[in-house]
Amino acid sequence: MVKENYIDDVFMSVVDHMTTDKWQWPDNWDTQRKLDFVDHSIKWAEEREYYEQCAILQNVRKTIIE
Repeated sequence: MVKENYIDDVFMSVVDHMTTDKWQWPDNWDTQRKLDFVDHSIKWAEEREYYEQCAILQNVRKTIIE
């Protein structure tokens, strides 16, 4: 029996939720903190070959820097 990685499941669920209009950044996060979070998340997703989540995060990053 293959044991699923709970952290991976939560990560993918959270990133997938970023494609909806029902999420928002914490009020106290400035632009740099948002970019740091997204950049670290992209790196983590790339290491695990979660390319769909990488694409979502790259789109989120574009909205931050616009």
